[in-house]
Amino acid sequence: MELAGGEYVGFVDADDYVEESMYEILHNAAQKDNCDIVLSNLKGRVDGRSHVTKYKFPAGITLDRSFIKREVLPYLIKEDNLNSVCNKLFKRDLIQEFEIRFPVGVPLGEDGIFNLMFFNKAGKMKYIDSAGYFYREVTGSATRDLNGKDYFYRALEVYRMDLKELSDIEIQPELIQQFKQRKLIKNVLSFIHLYLEPSNKISLFKSYRYIKNMLSSREVQKALPMYCEVSHSSLGRYERFVLNMMIKKSFIGLYWAAAYSRFRNK
Repeated sequence: MELAGGEYVGFVDADDYVEESMYEILHNAAQKDNCDIVLSNLKGRVDGRSHVTKYKFPAGITLDRSFIKREVLPYLIKEDNLNSVCNKLFKRDLIQEFEIRFPVGVPLGEDGIFNLMFFNKAGKMKYIDSAGYFYREVTGSATRDLNGKDYFYRALEVYRMDLKELSDIEIQPELIQQFKQRKLIKNVLSFIHLYLEPSNKISLFKSYRYIKNMLSSREVQKALPMYCEVSHSSLGRYERFVLNMMIKKSFIGLYWAAAYSRFRNK
């Protein structure tokens, strides 16, 4: 970013690729209405299965500062699927003016923090409902290396950050905490799934210890009741069972729930 000389900055990870027209589409959309940021969908391939990440933002129109504050900033705090910087085009002048950089010493979640800082200063944005960016999540990649990465510890680091101090976000502290707690529980649910996946090459005993450690965390036990209360109306019987097993710290219950989920999704 220090060497970039263009009007906008984009990012591509080493394992991924983009369609030839992706940056032309994003750049034209950004220039048309002088947007600070343009984002698009992500097309991914995980364990041989393809899927597209889309967003429920109005597409193809300019979204102003009030929309960013009301919809996008809360979304970034409570969800993970907008974290990547790779499906976006950022105005370089804004990066330089507010000295927006990736945080040092944060090996997981740094994209999300960069996005949070940028969106917090952005005045106009646009969402393009197309997917020109293709990411591949493979065994041994940064997001799948269970032996080499302590995902839960890094999720806790992000959870413990003072986001209001970091980005001067205009959201009530109580809401920020609720959003962070929601993201933490969704992270833990994802980690449980990963550690109970038979193909992960992790011993059952190591998975047991890791999951027990997560569920015993003071932050997780504090966040679980809030998550259950806020999400109760949208949860199915299976999701409620899994959350109940988490509250009880029942590894056996979670193990059989994961086995049932794999069978159901075959």
